[in-house]
Amino acid sequence: MKTTEITNIDSEHRVLDIGRYNACVNFCPFCYPKFIDLGLSNIIGFGTDLYGYVVEVSECPVCFEKSHHHLLSEDTYRMFKIMNDGVQK
Repeated sequence: MKTTEITNIDSEHRVLDIGRYNACVNFCPFCYPKFIDLGLSNIIGFGTDLYGYVVEVSECPVCFEKSHHHLLSEDTYRMFKIMNDGVQK
């Protein structure tokens, strides 16, 4: 289920430039047909799409283009915070 609750995302983790929609989710849509994995370490932040849904924004480590897909669970955000902050708040 997609979420629209951006207030649960800390302001320092929000980004305005969400890039291109990524239907592939875990692979860079710009580097296709090469399968460049976009894992948790490639997440640069979270934003909202045109319809108000919260999206996860990633940056490709090869071409440095930004892409996004819908955040289906806040678990991804919690993992992102643990990786970046070292502790869960």
